[in-house]
Amino acid sequence: MRIYLLLVFIFAAGCASTQDKANPWKVIRLEGYTLAVDSSLNLLRVDTIPGNGNVLIFERTVGNIMVDAGFIERLWLQPVKTGRQMRIEANSLAFYELVCRCPLAGMHRIIDGDISWSNNDGFSAMSGYIETKDKRVEF
Repeated sequence: MRIYLLLVFIFAAGCASTQDKANPWKVIRLEGYTLAVDSSLNLLRVDTIPGNGNVLIFERTVGNIMVDAGFIERLWLQPVKTGRQMRIEANSLAFYELVCRCPLAGMHRIIDGDISWSNNDGFSAMSGYIETKDKRVEF
């Protein structure tokens, strides 16, 4: 029985890494917008409003969101400089959103990170990492 469970775990881990490569990040660039943050009622909400900045939203769907194994990840960024990389610190306007049937679902402020991306026809290849209070994500 233990060998069977080990094989299932190895197979599932292999599928997850394949899905990561098969599910590229889509990027949405909003020029003339800024991020609006609302943390009332102990719930963090982020939206875009017209402003003087630029907002980048990276999104990818892994698996089928209609079943427990699927999830959506979004990065909400307001870069200070133009370019294809961003160093994120605790005071940056940067957020990680996880849409899933899991305990960490919701919006999280990114407290540390260093990411870079290449943009091609609305899709992006990403590298680096981000950290929230409860989670570290590597790309």
